[in-house]
Amino acid sequence: MLIPKVRLRSLLNVPKVRAKVEASRDKALDRAGTITRRSAQKQFRRRQPLKSPKWRLVGTRDGYPLVSMSFQESTPGKVTTWKPKEFLRNKIFYDKDKRRGSVVIGPDQKVASVQQLQEFGGSETVKLKLVAPIPVAGLYQYKVPKSMLGRKQGRDSRGRFISNQRAYIGMWHAHGSRAKGKTVATDAGRVRGAGFMGKGLAAVRQKIPQMFKNQLRGP
Repeated sequence: MLIPKVRLRSLLNVPKVRAKVEASRDKALDRAGTITRRSAQKQFRRRQPLKSPKWRLVGTRDGYPLVSMSFQESTPGKVTTWKPKEFLRNKIFYDKDKRRGSVVIGPDQKVASVQQLQEFGGSETVKLKLVAPIPVAGLYQYKVPKSMLGRKQGRDSRGRFISNQRAYIGMWHAHGSRAKGKTVATDAGRVRGAGFMGKGLAAVRQKIPQMFKNQLRGP
């Protein structure tokens, strides 16, 4: 008895099957990229800028205290994104690499160095720039704490003896910042790694294989 041999290839539309496989794979990669990106974003602490500044004594300048003011207070080892822009949190993206059949997740190239610093830790020099060119007791409605004000005695243009409580006030900026003001101090800007991408991936790792299940259907 003769049994005819059937070639499976002749029963399939190979280009059509290949196209379906690629489309199903891309859909699964999109889902995997989406859940990983969202998980990484959840690692950020979302905060509003402070209503009152935090003051810190940095050193002295011309006999007066040199203090810094900041409306942002971060926690070491925690990555924080500040409302309303939430800059770092919103700069995480994903894209498919169709040639390798994979998905790449990470920061916008423009902020890659900052995100890497937050992920792995390290240091990046920051500089303190004067907000006002002369020592003052405060800026606008914000007053320097009295414990940080210095007393410098001298005489005015008429020779009268004076004693004023003032301080030089500065704000910290990234080394490449174009902020105006005279640079009066620098700091190594050490950052403890927060591992937000690593933690985000770990939180959804078990869910990723599910994104690829039952994606290929039909003849």
